[in-house]
Amino acid sequence: MVDSFEFDLDSLAAEQALYEKPLTDKQRDILRAAEELFAKKGFAGTPTAEVAREAGVTEKTLFKHFPTKADLFKRVLFPMLLKTLLPAQFQKLKKILSRPHQSFGDVFSEIARDRLSVVLQHGPRIKLVLLELMQNDHFREKFAAIWHEHVWTDLQGSVKNFQHSGQIRSDLDAASVARVQFYLLVGYVLTRAVFFRGNTPGDDDAELGKILDILKQGIAADARL
Repeated sequence: MVDSFEFDLDSLAAEQALYEKPLTDKQRDILRAAEELFAKKGFAGTPTAEVAREAGVTEKTLFKHFPTKADLFKRVLFPMLLKTLLPAQFQKLKKILSRPHQSFGDVFSEIARDRLSVVLQHGPRIKLVLLELMQNDHFREKFAAIWHEHVWTDLQGSVKNFQHSGQIRSDLDAASVARVQFYLLVGYVLTRAVFFRGNTPGDDDAELGKILDILKQGIAADARL
């Protein structure tokens, strides 16, 4: 596990540029091998010797391009963040949340479908990001700060707007509603991507409709339950 490395949006973008345009074919081969192995085994479980072997180069050549294992990991991980969870994705969510005259159900369903398409598109690559978020406290804290700045405030603001319009109970705490919405979205997207990859868009529409109905109506047949 990478114990600590700093990153911000600028450093992420810089690594992505180098990732997308490797300086040599050997560097490209190293990155492809590293991405696959890191996603399967994580940072700690992937020896650089194995990456070099899969890439068809010597370990000496690998270190010529990437002085440390952490440097190689950053070159693979940071672009994955940009493609799946960070700036471009934040902007998409901001647009969904800021569109006027939508119902709460429309917003919930559109965000779920958008996130699902990203997870299904990038498949095993997203595992790399999730593994590091779970295992690396420093990385998780840095990411959480960016996430709070770019998503959490807007998500709460969207809930408050729906409270003002009468679509969500005004006596509920907006942050609590936003958290429940987020839990359901993340839970559905990840479960769907892992266990039900063969589902069709029609299956997703039906299941999201059921989840949304439960979210809006609750599960109790009697309010005293």
